[in-house]
Amino acid sequence: MVATETITVQVTGRAGVPAGASAAFFNLAAVYPDGPGFVTLFPCGTLPGTSNLNFADGGGVRANNAFTKLTDDGTVCAYTLVGTDLVLDTTGWVD
Repeated sequence: MVATETITVQVTGRAGVPAGASAAFFNLAAVYPDGPGFVTLFPCGTLPGTSNLNFADGGGVRANNAFTKLTDDGTVCAYTLVGTDLVLDTTGWVD
């Protein structure tokens, strides 16, 4: 992802997550970020004022767990302040 980019990720219908899931658990990792920053996962729409993963410096791999509501079409959005490779693994869901 590039700095200040928001991407949409389809969660339902993949990796066994059913179409009716309302929220999901994730392992979120920023891989070699360009500098200090954060990543926010959220149901697509308005970017919240909180983050799920913070990192104080660039380089390396930073990871955290996150729980996020899904949109009605089963997606979640990810926003990053600085450029980074992003890994998003779904680890569970809620009907």
